[in-house]
Amino acid sequence: MSNDYDERSFEERMQSNFKSRTGVDWSPQATIDNFVLFGPEQRADALDQIDLEISKTDVDDNPNALATAAQRLHLRRELQSLHHKMLQVRR
Repeated sequence: MSNDYDERSFEERMQSNFKSRTGVDWSPQATIDNFVLFGPEQRADALDQIDLEISKTDVDDNPNALATAAQRLHLRRELQSLHHKMLQVRR
């Protein structure tokens, strides 16, 4: 991972990376759909990255910041659940 500071939001970085790899726009559902293709270590790394992004989210009285934090937490829960289910079937 690069040490260069990237001022773009998590969602903007995901959009850029996903579009350059797949040619289509990123969405949280696309992340969930592609998450199953990752190995266990890659999934754990992705969950750690989302945890880092959540910890950086400054939730104040701004309704947009609160909504963003809620969306990230929802994505995190969905991916965590999927990760545990895949571990149970040894995948």
